[in-house]
Amino acid sequence: MKAKISIFIIALFAFAFLEPLLTAQPAGNKVELSAYIDVSSDGNATVKIAIQYKGRATFFMTLPKFQPVYLCNETGIGKLNIQNETSSAYFYYNSTITINDDNPGRLVLCYSFPSAVLMAGTRGWFMSPLLWTNLDKVSVYVSLPMAKKITYESPVSTSISGNYRVYTLSAGIPQDIGNRVTIEFDLKENVKENILQEKTPQTIITVRYPVFYRNIAENTLKTAIKSIQYLNNLTGVTPRNVTLVFYLPEKKMGGIYALGFVLGEDVNAGGKGPIYLNLALTRYAPGYMETTIIHELVHVYLGIVGVEANDATRWFHEGMAQYLSIKIAEAIGINVSEYKNDMYNSSKALYYYTGGKFGFIQKWPSDDVSEQEAYLASFYIIANISDSHGGLSYAQRVFSELRKHPVSTSSDIVIVLSQAAGRNLAPFFRSLGFSNIQDWSPTPSAGNTVTTKDTPTLSSYMSLIVALGLSLLIFLVVYYGNFEINQKLKMGIFEML
Repeated sequence: MKAKISIFIIALFAFAFLEPLLTAQPAGNKVELSAYIDVSSDGNATVKIAIQYKGRATFFMTLPKFQPVYLCNETGIGKLNIQNETSSAYFYYNSTITINDDNPGRLVLCYSFPSAVLMAGTRGWFMSPLLWTNLDKVSVYVSLPMAKKITYESPVSTSISGNYRVYTLSAGIPQDIGNRVTIEFDLKENVKENILQEKTPQTIITVRYPVFYRNIAENTLKTAIKSIQYLNNLTGVTPRNVTLVFYLPEKKMGGIYALGFVLGEDVNAGGKGPIYLNLALTRYAPGYMETTIIHELVHVYLGIVGVEANDATRWFHEGMAQYLSIKIAEAIGINVSEYKNDMYNSSKALYYYTGGKFGFIQKWPSDDVSEQEAYLASFYIIANISDSHGGLSYAQRVFSELRKHPVSTSSDIVIVLSQAAGRNLAPFFRSLGFSNIQDWSPTPSAGNTVTTKDTPTLSSYMSLIVALGLSLLIFLVVYYGNFEINQKLKMGIFEML
């Protein structure tokens, strides 16, 4: 069971980057950009952006929002101007660079780049900062002193220059993650694993982590303790042991797409087995780590009450996990307002795009695009019902019913949801395209039909189309567009450091 980021959420951030690229005047061959990234032994890096110019010019690029950017060469003072514009990208500005020099020259911008390399065991993973520009290309030089052997890279390096591997980022060169260099490699020295553990009266909580990431492990443990305490009260069950383990976002593990997971067989064994957390979460915006921890814990608790993890029940697992991850995070004092808004708006956008036909999630899809839609559809259904029937108090009633009534089909799940709601939800599910759904008995009166907080009307349809029209347009481009656009909108590039 995996927590993933939806392509609809990415679409909400995309225009902030696309719009300057469409409107900025190209600098032609007057400017050449080179990025030199020197990684230290702890994985942090220094970035130098070398700007080679032939006279006055203006161009666009992304620069970090939370790291100071300064001129490395003092001779450049007064020769350049940087205008930063706030964007939907959490970690980056849309920056317009103006060169105020009639003569040819070279300017160098510098900034720090934390967690450029993530390390665990014998393996390392590198991802560059977002190097988006309206220029034709960016030459990227990467120094990895801890690397023993490169096992994968995207794009493929073009040459070696001293201690640097050289890469080219341009529209004509495919990249796994748009406008970033990613490298996987063997380490020269193994990274040791440490353990943090907390024994509560009911649960032993263990966090296993590579030694570089103690602060992250401590925050993970704190979030897990608060979340488990809350979930114990909400669900009426308690796990004896919870173990959280970090792994690298390597391609074979789903890259930056899967933020965390619990193995299906562990869920089916009563919620046993570890929770795996992607170390790339350390580079995501605040709230992503915490909601992922809670999301995976919900899978564990659903396993304890007997909800199997299979293609027929997956939509319920993911919908409950995503909804409760947001609600519980809010309840324990974590600010997830931006992420919450993204999820609600994106799921509504999917509703209008599909005409509310979500029946495809009854058998969980396997292709990437459909699976991303399935996550949002599942969230929409659970959030829609739960918010209309008491939110977390409704979720508590659902778990109470699950402890009494095992479920293995969508119809079983709808009966449980109806029992907790006190009304027949079967017509609502049929309206979404679900099949073979039995009515809940006793049948409610005519005036007791299901109504939901966000049931679409013509007026709400029009207002939402105005608000979300841009995100839908971008989604259509992603959905039907060419390979290059699709690559640029890969998951995480707008919410990652």
